[in-house]
Amino acid sequence: MEKLVGFDQKLLIGMNKLAGKSSVADFIIVLLAQYFVYLIPLSLIIMWFWPRYDNIYKLKEQKNLISAFLSAIFSWLAISQPLIYVFHRARPDNILLGHKELFFHRPTFAFPSDHASMLFGLTFYLYFAGEHKKAHFFLALSVIICVSRIIAGVHFPFDIIAGLIIGLIIATLVRLLNRYLEPLSEKLIKFLKKYKLA
Repeated sequence: MEKLVGFDQKLLIGMNKLAGKSSVADFIIVLLAQYFVYLIPLSLIIMWFWPRYDNIYKLKEQKNLISAFLSAIFSWLAISQPLIYVFHRARPDNILLGHKELFFHRPTFAFPSDHASMLFGLTFYLYFAGEHKKAHFFLALSVIICVSRIIAGVHFPFDIIAGLIIGLIIATLVRLLNRYLEPLSEKLIKFLKKYKLA
């Protein structure tokens, strides 16, 4: 275990060396690490309302978006958040001396990364549902955000990997339970259609 922790710290230190080289580069890293995540709900809203001429495909797409959203939320709130308080792993700024933290992060625990679990829970579900174009887009966002958070010094690499694994497991479970979720999704979409929200 000590070797794994040591390896994790070495990875962080190596990636964190990219920070502090340039104020412009640091600004971009902070932008990607802290604010790029807001593209996720914005993208989901655009995808939800994007006009489709095939109503059958639109219904299928919206059901997939609901299930992907549930996968993301469950990965984040139901799994990662409780586990954070089980493992009690401090963030790099509380453990390592000399590393650069590019922005202030409230002193919460780091393992597993709830950003990573949420992002990959969403992404993996879309892959499983056959929504490959959307999944590729969210995968790119997920990798950019997570790598930036390591470079910025707010997460260890293994925090991110643990979040990815959680996202994969929860997306798999949600997909397996999809036949039970579909009727609920259909009722939700039917309700939203009354108010022209679907």
